[in-house]
Amino acid sequence: MDYIHRLPFIISASSAVVIGGLSYKYDIPAQETYVKMALGMVVFFFLGVYIRNTVEDVKKHAEMKKEEMERQKEIEALEALKEMERLKEEITANEETIKKTADNKPTIDLSTEGLGEDFSPLTVSEIINTRPRE
Repeated sequence: MDYIHRLPFIISASSAVVIGGLSYKYDIPAQETYVKMALGMVVFFFLGVYIRNTVEDVKKHAEMKKEEMERQKEIEALEALKEMERLKEEITANEETIKKTADNKPTIDLSTEGLGEDFSPLTVSEIINTRPRE
């Protein structure tokens, strides 16, 4: 990351060296070479600043996106955990209901006790005798 901060200087110095070398090779006067080198350094310095800022912005966006994805995964994990807890509670409630139902089995009371004096059970013979007459 240290090279990214030095990028404008590295690019401008490199361009000045290249411009100076080419000017020397083609026998350009020294005064003109110095002006070209200075202009080249300024232009390439600003180009380096632009590149550095772009790289830093890309890095920031990548980190933000990564953090957002991590937060999203945490949220999904929490939602899944809550859903599991809800299902466990529902299963526990269902098990309790089943236990209560199993403990309180309905029974049929076939006894005639407590029905009062108004009730008199019919005998089978009375039913057989009265049935054909009707």
